[in-house]
Amino acid sequence: MKIVVASDSFKGCLTSSGVNAAVKEGVLSARPDAKVICLGVSDGGDGFLDSIPGLRRRTVLAHDALMREVSVPYGISSYAGGTVWIESARVIGLTQVKEEDRNPMAATSYGLGEVIREAAGSGFRSFVIGLGGTCTCDAGTGMLQALGWRFSRCDGTPIDVCCGGTLGEIGSWSAEDVPSFIRESAFVVASDVTSPLFGPDGAALMFSPQKGASGPEAHMLEEGIRHFAGRFHEAEGLSMQFPGAGAAGGISAAMVSFLGGKIRSGIDMVLDAQEFDSLTVNADMVITGEGRIDLQTFKGKVPAGILSRANGLPVVAVCGSVTEEALRESPFHRILPVSPAGEPLEKSMDPELTSKRISACIRGLLACDRI
Repeated sequence: MKIVVASDSFKGCLTSSGVNAAVKEGVLSARPDAKVICLGVSDGGDGFLDSIPGLRRRTVLAHDALMREVSVPYGISSYAGGTVWIESARVIGLTQVKEEDRNPMAATSYGLGEVIREAAGSGFRSFVIGLGGTCTCDAGTGMLQALGWRFSRCDGTPIDVCCGGTLGEIGSWSAEDVPSFIRESAFVVASDVTSPLFGPDGAALMFSPQKGASGPEAHMLEEGIRHFAGRFHEAEGLSMQFPGAGAAGGISAAMVSFLGGKIRSGIDMVLDAQEFDSLTVNADMVITGEGRIDLQTFKGKVPAGILSRANGLPVVAVCGSVTEEALRESPFHRILPVSPAGEPLEKSMDPELTSKRISACIRGLLACDRI
């Protein structure tokens, strides 16, 4: 028996590799002779950098979302003259900020721009930016600022550091200080978020509450994003409202609209880099997963990406919890929730316990399931 394991992380509990290891343990305990291939995967968010094989690492000092200095790694691939791979979550990630300090009104994407600028200043011109898992909602204005754009309020006074709370104040901007090496660079946005920049499913109303915004703050961020997008339309005659623009608090919108970036599926890029299609040849099953499976899972998240590339193989999804709607509409061979319904969250998020539960679920599946 050959099984390919490629799970997303259980956010806040287990990394992708941690879930994979637990699955492998469960497989081998039920089928000791099985061949198990584990792949660390990501859709552009947490774990993106680690999921791309063969990267040379370089480290740069930058600032996190609260403008605290941090050491940030990025990767360099050997092909195409050296493509730079950056994981935004390593710079301005949600998990880098204590829960009580999370505030998308104050958070900025400035540090991401610093990392890009350092790499471009070192001679690199090709970039893949993994988006996801950030604690920002500034429509990428902080990032643009670090790259050389200058933003001013309606009265002409400069904005020192752009953040979510300053979006509604933006009156104009200038690109005069943007260096030529940024203008000459090509950008690919690796993301599977299909949300637009604004609206009920957009960066502010849908995602900012998960980043610490209160109800009133989410609406303030929505108004600010709409204001900024309106200013951009007035200045450039172009819309910032398109599928995927809402990724990473709107950074995707800025990368496409200001930097000419192209959006590509993050999970497809990762699977291509890992030669997933060839690894599934002659396989009997694929096992994937994520912390919570709901209807959003089927709209571009890692398990859905794995399913679409599985070449008709049965795909089992392991998870911490699953909604009833997702169970009813599931396209997977099986969905295996490992945490009992109604269990206290603190217990469900225990890494050691979750790992044991994953192994037990997979062992039970293979002990009775005919593949």
